[in-house]
Amino acid sequence: MYLNNRNFKGSLLVVAAASLLSLQYGCKGRGGDKKGSDSAALVINNNTTDSALNAHLDSQTIKSETVIPAPADSAVTTPSVGTEQVNVPKSALPPAADFVQDTTKKYIYLTFDDGPQPGTMNVYHTLKRLGVKGTFFMVGLHETFSKNLRKEVDSIRDGYPDILLANHSYTHANGHYMSFYHHHEACFEDFMKAQKSLGVQRKNIRLPGNSGWVLSTGIKAHDLVRPVCKMLDSAGYSVFGWDLEWSFKRDPKGPGSVPVQSADRMIRMVENAVQGHHTHKRNALVLLTHDRMFHHTNYADSLYKVIDVLKTRHPEYVFETVENYPGAKRN
Repeated sequence: MYLNNRNFKGSLLVVAAASLLSLQYGCKGRGGDKKGSDSAALVINNNTTDSALNAHLDSQTIKSETVIPAPADSAVTTPSVGTEQVNVPKSALPPAADFVQDTTKKYIYLTFDDGPQPGTMNVYHTLKRLGVKGTFFMVGLHETFSKNLRKEVDSIRDGYPDILLANHSYTHANGHYMSFYHHHEACFEDFMKAQKSLGVQRKNIRLPGNSGWVLSTGIKAHDLVRPVCKMLDSAGYSVFGWDLEWSFKRDPKGPGSVPVQSADRMIRMVENAVQGHHTHKRNALVLLTHDRMFHHTNYADSLYKVIDVLKTRHPEYVFETVENYPGAKRN
């Protein structure tokens, strides 16, 4: 099902069923470790259908946020178009204060997608215990499933500025990514609906299934998502991709998802990416994970270990929210 340009009501039962599946399994695609993949990559273009894309994704054992490929490193970054007067939800917060990076430091941006869902509060409490900052990119529809999930959104919002609530769309495309991005005006409205329903106070977005970037320094995105990126840019939003993903797979012991890489492997991957400057911006690494990976205590402990070891081993690492990413718009 796809929500067209003028009608966002659709069938509630179908939407709820699709989102319940996403709570358990989420996006399906290439693993976060760029060296590993279940099968040959599917070439995405304007003629690709949702059925072909979903068939390919269903064949993957390792799951990932990457559905629509990120732009190649050689892709041209187009200039930001500036802010226009468009109808977007207003924030009660004043503009974000200017942030100046310490050139002697290396910045780690921990980001957690698809909440609120089982695992969200485990992540929240882990960040609090370790005294580090993090960003939660949340899905508007997910909070409608229960009062407890709505309370979790409130907890994340109230954690500002150390904990940042950010926008990951209202529907997460309902698993129909090609249709979602082809209808870029409806896609834009989907983000605006999430901004309002979640009460997101800052203009920070992550695209479902794609590592696109919109910063004050310009736009870098796949051709399929570029139209909505331009609209979001015009509305004053920053859009954040990622440099490294902690992949997940279906839990072999029951419903839900579990991490693919061990804590020790993720520590090495972060260190290698930072040291080798395999990042969108120098000395700034965005790590993507999903809340549901840490629903079980043993995997929440893995998250704790990754952060604790990086923090202890590397005093030059600073954990920040994406609000303070290089080039993020101050709004």
